[in-house]
Amino acid sequence: DVFAAFASPGGSPGSGGYATGFGTGLGVTADSEVSVLLKKLTKKEAVTRAKAVEELRDLLVVRSSQPDCIDTLSAALPAFVRSYRTQLLDDSRTVREGLHVCLGVFVKTLQKGVQPQLKQLLPVWLCGAFDQEPSTAAAARTALQEAFPNGKVQVAVAFCAGEIATEIRTLLSHDELSLEEEFSGRRGEVDVTERERRYDRAVSAALGAFAESVAILSSSAPSK
Repeated sequence: DVFAAFASPGGSPGSGGYATGFGTGLGVTADSEVSVLLKKLTKKEAVTRAKAVEELRDLLVVRSSQPDCIDTLSAALPAFVRSYRTQLLDDSRTVREGLHVCLGVFVKTLQKGVQPQLKQLLPVWLCGAFDQEPSTAAAARTALQEAFPNGKVQVAVAFCAGEIATEIRTLLSHDELSLEEEFSGRRGEVDVTERERRYDRAVSAALGAFAESVAILSSSAPSK
């Protein structure tokens, strides 16, 4: 049954569950420069967040060229994953797209080294591939193709099916105010238009990710 993987709200069997409700708390990394930039991503001003993600991308590119790049980026990845989900619905296209590009740097450098974070990462990543902005969705898909060439995304989606389902349900269970609180740490502090855009973006991404997951699991399910 292609829908069986979406039956358990706590994650796929043996996954240990999927932690939703990350909130806006920052992850911890020994790389102080990365930590500072991730903190700036929580600032209220869109210009500050956009500049932070641009600087983060440039910093990761530098880190990826250094001899200790595997250790450095492996240590920074968990904190990045936390911020990646928090900013999934950022009102700034530049921020959302830039984070997908940053993820691409992690993927290209670490390759299979992203696997320890995959169950937390892939649900958000797949939703990002259905961003309403074509260039932003394309950036997420480029990173996916880099990580899972030659159809390997089927294996990854099957591995994370429960977590993907939980993220989709979480996004669809919110109203505009609760969504704002979970993804910005503020409730009723942004204007109505931005709140509506965030909600529309969440529903669109969740439904797109659901349809894609079902299609992938259907195509990989053994025929009877």
